[in-house]
Amino acid sequence: MSVEDNGIGLPNNFDITKTESLGLHIVNLMVKQLGGIIKFTRGDGTKMELEFPI
Repeated sequence: MSVEDNGIGLPNNFDITKTESLGLHIVNLMVKQLGGIIKFTRGDGTKMELEFPI
């Protein structure tokens, strides 16, 4: 699953495990519980890819 936008993007030192955003914290916890991984791509905005095992 992927989600992307064309906003200002994430800071270079962004660490999802240290975020103060409740939404990203919940996403991170749920992905870990399901055995998945999160990938971020920076460019014109941010793209977040969530990968889960079958």
